[in-house]
Amino acid sequence: MARTEVSENLRTKGSASKQRQKRPTPAQLEKKIPKILSEVFGMEELREGQEDVIRSVLRGKDTLAVMPTGAGKSLCYQIPALLLPGTTVIVSPLISLMKDQKEKMDRLEREARELNSTYSDAEIEEHIRDLKDGEIEFLFVTPEKLEDPAFVKVLRRIHIDLIVIDEAHCITEWGHDFRPAYLHLKEAIENLGRPPVLALTATATPAVIKDVREQLGLDRLNVIYTGVMRENLFYEAFVLENEEGKRDQLQKTLNEVEKPAIIYTSTVKQTNELFDWLNAHGLSCSKYHGRLSVKERSANQDAFMNGDVSIMVATTAFGLGIDKANVRAVIHYNFPATLEAYYQES
Repeated sequence: MARTEVSENLRTKGSASKQRQKRPTPAQLEKKIPKILSEVFGMEELREGQEDVIRSVLRGKDTLAVMPTGAGKSLCYQIPALLLPGTTVIVSPLISLMKDQKEKMDRLEREARELNSTYSDAEIEEHIRDLKDGEIEFLFVTPEKLEDPAFVKVLRRIHIDLIVIDEAHCITEWGHDFRPAYLHLKEAIENLGRPPVLALTATATPAVIKDVREQLGLDRLNVIYTGVMRENLFYEAFVLENEEGKRDQLQKTLNEVEKPAIIYTSTVKQTNELFDWLNAHGLSCSKYHGRLSVKERSANQDAFMNGDVSIMVATTAFGLGIDKANVRAVIHYNFPATLEAYYQES
């Protein structure tokens, strides 16, 4: 079958008539993995762990994939989503991450939508109409969106093949603190008819794995762990006595390292101050934090992703799961609260 034929078949597979067809067996679907990988994604082989995760999902198993950043976790839901007849719902913690993932699907000419607080009521209504018509393959939502009974009622009317919890460690890191919506995901999954769940993360201690299992109600969770080691990363720390010393070292480091670079700060105030200071010292950079307008956040993210600026100063509202292959330095101006957070951000 020619590539154009495969693409067209996949593009229309979310239609209502397609969804009514008899579902292929897992074995039949697994045979199609190499073809989808090559003709849609332009790749000839999967990386370590990817095939195990994809096969687990196609067999309808609740799955937790713990794989290093850069190991291709997104492909673990993208391939099943294209093989299965309905819609895949991806629960994502950050708007910047949703934007990045949706744009990838747009480039592949897949039907993808994102629903979050940045959309107007009219835009949301349009996306919901597309959902009801069975036209959407990938739906990116925030956990808060799944707390909306009216929205869940809409989702109950469509065929959901898979629910993906991206950056699943946020259930532990944020769910017990300032994102309580994470603690309601179990209820939402039950209300949607209990479709299979795929949880993805690069950092999962035994305590996090236990929390993910309990908070999502996944008693028979298939954990696929490929490790967290990134041999290509070099870590270095500086002991500095005051703010002046930190800024001097930051300027020196930025002059020495290859770019693009991301500088993480712990507060919005620190981000703004550091952004102003770097620009005053002739270092062109952009900034990203949750208090910027939607338009400004989007423009700043695009400028960094497109290479218009080579330095991004940001809180952790930026960077989680962002796919920019040529980042050469990650600098923590303020040290994260935990080693797991440090690893995740680096």
